[in-house]
Amino acid sequence: ALKFPPGGGRIEVRFDVIGHDEAVGLFPGDDAVVWTRYVKVSVANTGVGIPEEMREKIFERYYRINNRTEGGYNYGTGIGLYYTRGLVELHHGRIRAFDFEERGGAVFTFILPLDDEAYPQRERTTDPAVSNPPPHLYCCRCRTRSCRRAGRSSCAAGRPLP
Repeated sequence: ALKFPPGGGRIEVRFDVIGHDEAVGLFPGDDAVVWTRYVKVSVANTGVGIPEEMREKIFERYYRINNRTEGGYNYGTGIGLYYTRGLVELHHGRIRAFDFEERGGAVFTFILPLDDEAYPQRERTTDPAVSNPPPHLYCCRCRTRSCRRAGRSSCAAGRPLP
């Protein structure tokens, strides 16, 4: 957000608690938006907006918009939004880019669920025995190491095997 506003441009950060209906309005068709309450954070700048056809691509690793009409993959750059999406999703949230219609520029909005039920018990505790269980307990549905013997590097759920 800091790199893109022209001289004298502005950056706004907004924070709010929203309900399910507003979250669905921000992320229509997203089946993961199921909770009652969310925290919503929006970061907006008055720089160049993001073309609609690139608003999803900008979250890909190494993707960067070089100008208003072209995009490309650049090694060593373009990881910030990719990393941001990973952190938001790690916390069971969603993120999207919009145009800042009022003044031009871009808006990035993410939501994180506030409902306790959104987070498994192991994510809500500080007890190391619960929050950091031995990895072999969760390597597959049968809770055995049979996936390892089958030559797989991850279980059916996509978790790496110990």
